[in-house]
Amino acid sequence: MSLLQRLRNTSNSLRMLLFTSFLVIILMLASFNFFSISFSKDSVREEVIKYNTSNVNNTTESYEKHFELIKNLLIHFYFTDNVQILKNNQKNRNYGIAFDTYRDIRTLLSNPLLHMDNLTLYFKEDAFILDKDTSTRADTYFSKFYFSEQYPPEFWEEQFSESFTFKILPAANFYEKNINGEARMVGTYIPFLVKNVFQDNLYMIAFMDANQLFRTFHSSINDHFYILNPTGGVIFSSGQGNADSIAPALEHSGTYAKLGPNYYFHNKGAVTGNIYMNIIPDSGIIEHQRMNATLISLLAISVVISMIVSFLFSIRFNQPIQRIAESIQHWNGALPHRSRIKEIDLISSGITRIIQLNRNINEDLSKKNALLTYYAYTNRLKKIRSHFNEVKDMVLSRKPYQFILFELTMKGPQCSQPELKERWVHAVKEYIEHNISQLFADALTFQIEENEVLSIVSAEHHRSSLLPGALERMKQTFDIDKGQSFVTICVSSVYEDSFRLNEAYDQVLELKKQRSFTDETEIIVQMRNPLEDYHTLPWREAEFDTNLREGNLKELLPHIYRVLHYMQKRNFTAEQFYMFAEEVSNKVLRTLHSLRLNPEPLGDPSAKIRDCYNVEELQGAFEMFLTKCTLLIKETKQKTDSITAFVCGYIERHFNEDITLELVAEKLNLSGGYLSTYFKEKTGKNFIDYLHEVRICEAKRLLTESNLKIQDVARKSGYHNMNSFHRMFKKYTGVTPSEFRRKEEALTASS
Repeated sequence: MSLLQRLRNTSNSLRMLLFTSFLVIILMLASFNFFSISFSKDSVREEVIKYNTSNVNNTTESYEKHFELIKNLLIHFYFTDNVQILKNNQKNRNYGIAFDTYRDIRTLLSNPLLHMDNLTLYFKEDAFILDKDTSTRADTYFSKFYFSEQYPPEFWEEQFSESFTFKILPAANFYEKNINGEARMVGTYIPFLVKNVFQDNLYMIAFMDANQLFRTFHSSINDHFYILNPTGGVIFSSGQGNADSIAPALEHSGTYAKLGPNYYFHNKGAVTGNIYMNIIPDSGIIEHQRMNATLISLLAISVVISMIVSFLFSIRFNQPIQRIAESIQHWNGALPHRSRIKEIDLISSGITRIIQLNRNINEDLSKKNALLTYYAYTNRLKKIRSHFNEVKDMVLSRKPYQFILFELTMKGPQCSQPELKERWVHAVKEYIEHNISQLFADALTFQIEENEVLSIVSAEHHRSSLLPGALERMKQTFDIDKGQSFVTICVSSVYEDSFRLNEAYDQVLELKKQRSFTDETEIIVQMRNPLEDYHTLPWREAEFDTNLREGNLKELLPHIYRVLHYMQKRNFTAEQFYMFAEEVSNKVLRTLHSLRLNPEPLGDPSAKIRDCYNVEELQGAFEMFLTKCTLLIKETKQKTDSITAFVCGYIERHFNEDITLELVAEKLNLSGGYLSTYFKEKTGKNFIDYLHEVRICEAKRLLTESNLKIQDVARKSGYHNMNSFHRMFKKYTGVTPSEFRRKEEALTASS
């Protein structure tokens, strides 16, 4: 063979092609990496500056928008009716208006996006403080509840003499002191002050969580962040340093300055005039430049090593392939080729086995048509994308059809045994398939969920008219075991187009939600029109809450039974019963948490509710659950300390008299502010809230059990002003006294 022919054969060999391909890939990757290193060397500093300039601009814009939002909200709150009444009548303060203002403050603070921990109203004439939790004197408030060495009580008093519309003070740590004088840190807050410069007898303080603001609005991975006021003083700092160390950076023009080893990126807010600054060390950029030379050296070494490894790999890969090719040239197609090379012998034997396996697969495919149809329907109903769109010979593709959904429910202890439940579901599925196939020879019945069986039947007129009778006979069979199980049977409308399978399936799922709250087999063929509105229930939430907090089981159970009887009488669905029951159980758990009680020993009420299948079982579940809850509440109340017991007892004995917090505090030789805080901490309620609850509870009793006039009921309940009585009664019950009496009379008559 000539030299030219040998070179041509060598160049076309697999070994040379592999090596050339590897070499091209290596050179391309090396070129790309070299270009990337060169490009990053010139652009990394520019990108760092651009990135951090954008970050500080975004941070400035976020802070400024938030401060402007807080200012507008506080100014609007300042001019609300309740605040203006309290401001203009500081010597003769209306505590009803003060209570409404408590509620307004809590409503405002309920928005977590405001990042406000508290909103404090400071009245000048009597140094009176009002916030979300308490009302007290300013010296007590700023020395016990919101104490800060940086802002003593004298500082807050001096703010009345200063002229400003709004002011942002530097962040400081605030503490709360207990009875023993021990301080507990409340948080790090930025005080935001708002005042009317024309009327300086009131100003407001919004305590804004400095750390939450930083985590929300600061978008840089570097935590050396500062907020300076227009004069250069530090309002907030996330790093180490002071105003003097960063002030020189502000003297440079532009949005950043390079001083020493750091970059100083800063921007000025348009609303507050504050300066926002990020400090970025230059060490990372310098280190990047040092790494470039090292990376280039490593890249060159990697290219050399890769070329050597590619050459060796090409040789090793080419040798067995070359032997396989030589063996194939001498392969006798009639028999498997035998070779001393193990791998080639395995390949030859494998080809023979593949041919035999292919024959077996072809034989087995004919047995899989039914299973393929099942998966095709399941995927269509579950909206799973697949390659079954090509299946053209579905059973009902050219006939009108209906869906019949059977939901199987097992009751009692046996439903907790998976194997027993699985055998029962399988047996019921076989029974359903047998009965449906007797009537519809081309029907398809399969289990679509753990406890759901779906039948697709032909809706041809001469056979569909027999369907109701067949389902009724199946219902009679299911009713034999109605003590242990029941079935919900949902029948869809007639559909003509096979592409509406999903619509038919969705219809039977909606029909399933129409099931009545009973443990008997039910056949559902159409939607209720219309469903009873769930929000029309005779549910008095405030009364339920009051009796629950008192542990009054005798009042709780009749109230629950009355609502369940109402729902049963109006034929509410099972799903609506479950929704109501879970709403009540969640409310009970929230109440226990508010009373600082541990509900874990009570178990999971939701699981027990879903195991109830009729009103009697649900009433039993509520009776057991509420009995445990009220016992827990009563046991806790029996452990209440003497101060709380005295206050509660005094209110319950003298509720129809003129009672004030200061009067009760004087009897205990305590200050009003301390007693208010102590009572709220122990009971979870404010003093005035508890007083109104006792009075309104007595008023409801008199309205229900007597024929007294409304004004007499108000007087006996402790209200000597009818407007105040009507307002409080509607606040705690949701209706007026007259409406309450009429509803109670109507409920008594219907029972």
